[in-house]
Amino acid sequence: MQKIFIFLCLLILVGSQTVSASEERERFKDNGDGTIIDAKSKLMWIKKPNFFGDLCKQKKEELACNFFPKKDLPLATWKIAEVTLKVFSFAGHSDWRLPTREEADLLIRIAQQQMNNPFGSILSMYWTSSPIKVGRSYWMVFPIEGIAVPMQKDTVGFIWPVRDLE
Repeated sequence: MQKIFIFLCLLILVGSQTVSASEERERFKDNGDGTIIDAKSKLMWIKKPNFFGDLCKQKKEELACNFFPKKDLPLATWKIAEVTLKVFSFAGHSDWRLPTREEADLLIRIAQQQMNNPFGSILSMYWTSSPIKVGRSYWMVFPIEGIAVPMQKDTVGFIWPVRDLE
């Protein structure tokens, strides 16, 4: 009897976390302008995971690219990531920011193949805007590894801009 109860509990738990393909199609909308809307979180994401790498290779005069020491590999400290997004404008919007730790969990779920990927090849590590309660560290997500780790602000990582729809 206890085994049946445990089995039913697991079945309910797993079933409640399953997202249907139609729900995922409805969740993400490609705007055709280099952005994707996540209807569930009400966020707009840049479509390309290595957006700044591609941008800075093509348009070296782009103001945001001036902050990266290597234009072809736009790794940035947390402060450079913040400053870059303050001067950044794309798809008619200039209110781009780093995702929070909770928002960046989406990248982990996608990289871990827990849901469809509307973006493309996800890179190894991305900064978030979420500080650690003690010290000068911020969360960095490592989507491919499926983890988030507190990192010092002078560590380098990639930037994946996001903005609120509302």
